[in-house]
Amino acid sequence: MLCLLAGSAGGFLLLNRDDDPVLVTAPGGFEVRAPGAAFPGDDPELAVAARSDGFLDVFGLDPEQRVLSVTADDQPQGAVEVVLPYDPVTVPEGSVPVVYYLDEDSGLWLPIETRADPARGRLVGTTNHFTDFATGLLDGFLDVAETVVNGAATGVDWLAYQVAGATGARAQEPSCGQRPDWVTGVQATHDPGFRLSAALFACPETVEGNPDRLRLRIAINRAYGFALTAQPPAASIVVEPTPSLSGSLGRTFGESFRAEDGTVIAPGTSTVVMEFDRPETDVRQLIIEGHMTAQSTLIDALMLALDVGSIFASGDPTEKVAAFECAVALIQGTADLDSRSVFLGTWSKLVDDCLGPAAAGVGDDLLGRVGAGISVGLSMGQVGQSFLDRERDLLDGVRLQVGVLPPGSFAGRWEGGPVPQPGARVYGTVVDLTDDNGLLAAAVSYPELTCAGRWTQVSRSSTQADLLETITDDTGYNCVPQTDIALTLRPDGRLVVRYNDSYEVALTRTGPPRASTPASDEERAVDEPPMGAVWLSDVLLDSGGAGTSGQVIDPTASVSGKRATHATGQWVGCYGGTAWAEYELAGLDRLTSWLGYRDFAEPDLITSVRVLVDDRPITTLEVGPEGLDVDLDLPPGQRLRLEASLLSGSCGPHSEGYLAWGNGALS
Repeated sequence: MLCLLAGSAGGFLLLNRDDDPVLVTAPGGFEVRAPGAAFPGDDPELAVAARSDGFLDVFGLDPEQRVLSVTADDQPQGAVEVVLPYDPVTVPEGSVPVVYYLDEDSGLWLPIETRADPARGRLVGTTNHFTDFATGLLDGFLDVAETVVNGAATGVDWLAYQVAGATGARAQEPSCGQRPDWVTGVQATHDPGFRLSAALFACPETVEGNPDRLRLRIAINRAYGFALTAQPPAASIVVEPTPSLSGSLGRTFGESFRAEDGTVIAPGTSTVVMEFDRPETDVRQLIIEGHMTAQSTLIDALMLALDVGSIFASGDPTEKVAAFECAVALIQGTADLDSRSVFLGTWSKLVDDCLGPAAAGVGDDLLGRVGAGISVGLSMGQVGQSFLDRERDLLDGVRLQVGVLPPGSFAGRWEGGPVPQPGARVYGTVVDLTDDNGLLAAAVSYPELTCAGRWTQVSRSSTQADLLETITDDTGYNCVPQTDIALTLRPDGRLVVRYNDSYEVALTRTGPPRASTPASDEERAVDEPPMGAVWLSDVLLDSGGAGTSGQVIDPTASVSGKRATHATGQWVGCYGGTAWAEYELAGLDRLTSWLGYRDFAEPDLITSVRVLVDDRPITTLEVGPEGLDVDLDLPPGQRLRLEASLLSGSCGPHSEGYLAWGNGALS
C-alpha cells in the first residue's frame, strides 16, 4: 500500500512499508532516501536553513551556507542516502566535492561516502546516522582525496587528513627484497574506525646472510603516530628518520619512547624496521598492534606545532633541537597522561617551557605562524584525548599479522628433481603441502609427465609422515593411479619424498603452499554459463577496498567443494572494511555463478555480498562455508558493482581473496 504524507519544513514522504524506497524531499533539491526497513520508527523530517559556521566559511560549497537537518525518533537501521544540490562550476580544480555531516561528539564536520552527479547538480552521500549535512570541498592537499571520499572517515581520520594537507604528510609503501620461505604472508587489518586506506603498510624480507631472520618494514600511513607492540617481541626495532625527524631530532626520537615490553612510538609517516628470529616453537603468526595513546597524541601535537607553525624557518636550527628535546623529556617524565587534565596541562607546560622560548624574537610574522601551529597541535591533542576519554575506535587500534612456519614444519611449496625412478624419463616434483592442525594434505604435480594429484595423510610424527598419492589428472597416462609416499624432514630443512619404499628425491621449500589443491572425487563441477555469456574478469572496470578483486585466478582451485572451468577472485573486507569490483554491463542483464570460498580460507566465515547496478542496491547475498548458487536478473544499467564484507569469523594473513566467482559470468 502506498500513501503520500506531508512532512515538516516543506518535505514530503513517499512510503511503502513493504520495503519499496522511502523518499523525503525539501524545497531546493534536498532529499533523503532509503528502503522502508531502514526506518524503524516515525518517518524522518527535513529542515533547511542558512548557518554561520567557521568551517563552512572556508570549506563550504553552498554560497548560501545552507545546512540540511534530518531528525527522526530513531536512527536508521541501515544505509541512507542524503542528496544535496551543488554547482559543479564552483568546484576548483584539484578539489573534490563531498557531503559533510556534523559529528556531535567532536563538533567536527566530517566527510561521508559521496557520489557526485554533476549533470544533475547533486551530491549523493551515504550515511547511517541522522544529523546536520552540508556540501563542501576536500581541499585537494592530498593525492588520496578520492580514497577519502570513497571510504567514510572518522573524526581523527579527517582531522589527520586536514593536518596532513598542511604538512604534506602521507607515507609511501615500503619496498623489500626476497621474503623468507618460512613467511606465508603479511596482512594489514584495520578496525571499523579506520575506513580509509590501510593505516599500516608493511613488507617482509630476509636479512642478508641469515635466512632464519625476518626484517619487517612498517610504514605509518597516517599523519598521526601509533604506539607499536610486537608479539612475540621483535629482536630489534629501529625508527627510521623522516623529513620532520632527521639528524639530531631523529636520533633523539629513536632513543626515546621505548617501553620494557618492546612498545615503541612511531610518528606519522615514519617507517619502523623490526627484525624477528624464526620462532622456535609452534608459533604461526607474528602480531604487531598499533594504538593511538595519550603519549603518541602529545607527540603528534608537538610535531604539528613545529611543522605547521614553521617555528624555525630561519635562525639557528639548534633551537629546534633544544625545543624538541625539552618537549620529549617533559612528555616522558609525565605520569597519568590518560587523565584529561594532566594531558592538557602537560601540553600547556610544553608550549610555555619548550616552544615559547625557542620562538622568542622570530618576529610578528613568524610568531603568527607559530600560533597557528600551536593551535592546530592543540586541536589535535584535544580531539585525540576526547577519543581516548570515550574509548572509541582508536583504542581498538590497527594490526599487522605475519604468517610464519615454525622450524620442522611440513607446510610449504616444495620443489625438486629429478626423481630417480628406474626406467622412467627425467621428471621433477612440485608439492603444495598444508598442515591443518596436524592433518597433512597436498596437491602434487609432475610437470614433465603432465599429471597431477593429491596426497592424503595415513600417519605422521613430528619429522616423518606416510601418505597416499592419488592421481586425479593424467592426460598422457604416464602416472600410476596410486602410490605410497613416505616423507622425512631432514635437519638441513629439505623434505625427502620416498616412493613405494624404492626410490626417493630431496625437495627444497621455495615458499608457502599455493592456494590450489586438486578436487576430490566428491567435488562437483560448476555449471557452465549460458550461451554467449562473458566472464566477469573480461569486463572488469575497476576494483578497490580491502584488496584487488575481479582478476582471473587458478580455475582448478576448489570453490566451496566445487570445481569451475573459470574463476574470478573476490577479496573480502575484514574488520569493518569492504572490498569491491565493478563490471561493465553493456546491455547484459543476468549474473550467474557458483560463489564460494577458496580452500585456504579460515573455517566458518560468513560474508555479505552486496549487488548494485549503477549504485542502486539490488540484493544482498549471504555466503557461508557451503557456497551459494547465484542466478540473478539485473535491471538495465551500465555498471555492476559487487561488494564483499565479513559478517562473522576471523581473517588470517593471506595474499589472495577468500571468495571466488566460479564460472562467474554476465549474459
